[in-house]
Amino acid sequence: MKSKATYLAGESFAGQYIPYFADALLNSPTFSGFPLQGMVIGNGWIDPKEQYQGYVDFAYEKGLIKQGSKEAETLEQYMQQCQQQLDKYVNPADVPINVDQCGQVMGAVTDPFIQDLNGNKVCMNVYDVRLSDEYPACGMNWPPDLTDIYQYLRRPDVVKALHASDKETAWVECDNIVSSQLYLRNSPASVSLIPGILERGVKVMMFAGDEDLICNYKGIERLIDRLQWSGGQGLTGLPVEDWYVNETYAGTWQTGRNLTYVRVAGGSHMVGYDLPEVTNDMITRFMDVDMSMIVGDIASIPSKLGDKKRPQLGSVSGILALPSAGKSPLGELDAWYHAGSAIVVMVFLISAAGLYFFLRARNRFAKSRISLEPRPLQDEEERVPLGQGEAHEMGDYRSRPESFDEGNHKANSGNGFARNGYDDGQVVFELGDDDDEHNGHRLEHSQHT
Repeated sequence: MKSKATYLAGESFAGQYIPYFADALLNSPTFSGFPLQGMVIGNGWIDPKEQYQGYVDFAYEKGLIKQGSKEAETLEQYMQQCQQQLDKYVNPADVPINVDQCGQVMGAVTDPFIQDLNGNKVCMNVYDVRLSDEYPACGMNWPPDLTDIYQYLRRPDVVKALHASDKETAWVECDNIVSSQLYLRNSPASVSLIPGILERGVKVMMFAGDEDLICNYKGIERLIDRLQWSGGQGLTGLPVEDWYVNETYAGTWQTGRNLTYVRVAGGSHMVGYDLPEVTNDMITRFMDVDMSMIVGDIASIPSKLGDKKRPQLGSVSGILALPSAGKSPLGELDAWYHAGSAIVVMVFLISAAGLYFFLRARNRFAKSRISLEPRPLQDEEERVPLGQGEAHEMGDYRSRPESFDEGNHKANSGNGFARNGYDDGQVVFELGDDDDEHNGHRLEHSQHT
């Protein structure tokens, strides 16, 4: 791995994990000189102090709540209570991942959309506000393709391509062992790590589908505006370029001091699911892939930022392109390598959906699936903040594939397994091969207290 450019990518609650992983790699004596080139976070939960207010901004801008209305009064009241808690944290490094008294804010946005329709109770899909869902799922039934993901990630060729053959059991959506290893009881919000990562020369891209409520673009724009690094604050004053893919408006693009922010037009919480071609263009642009040296249909899709068109190659799929004048075959191989890396990043983005669904489902109480209502204050579970409603088991809304082995994987037991045996100050995750454990080469990254 030390000879290969590496990018970390994820969505949703991975907005906490990805910066922690990157920070650990950059500061690891075991991985000194590790070629971490960049990290990508899509619709991520990164900075509670700014993103809770993002619910209010988003609701007004999208017209979900009308300013001056009774619903707006309720929303503002909950936000005021939330802000009183947020104001207690002066140092960004002290802000927790989730803040007591703030869970009601998103619920104040979604509550007006709970209604009876033809005898069925329906609600807003919090992951795509253009859609509705049965209550109290409110988005947990979406997207409907989990069975296909099970089949795909269990194919032998896919398992081999992902170098996951050492794992004896098949892929499942939710796994309590993964949960326990990634438990963040005392860690502050990851936003405090991002300036240092940027200043170490690592490129960072934050993108946001603009139809997502739960980790919406308004909150992400707020956190970027207040982020300070490399002698400046945010991306203020830097050009915002219109972005087009296949001659269709895809959103806006802004870059400065190693940070790129992309607002994806028409994207939901899972942009890669909604807009795969747009996502491909976004990822390969960020990774500086030379599309003029790549063959296949995907390389022939035109795109541009502002008035600058991206080089492309309109060729027949499967026909190897000759290098352009002045470009060596080695450069061509390098382009192919980066394109392959981009595909891996895409797989990570899609696979991150499984982790994201898992984190939504975890709860210390049995039969917990989604809480669209403020959870009890004693519930310290790490989670993307949710609004109002009932708690339900994931299995109530989404059936597992017939091949799922309940005996080997009790993935959604909801029994609070992740809590067992964890004391304050215990290891969050470890870097290094298991084989090196007894040789003293294991790096331990401890939780912040």
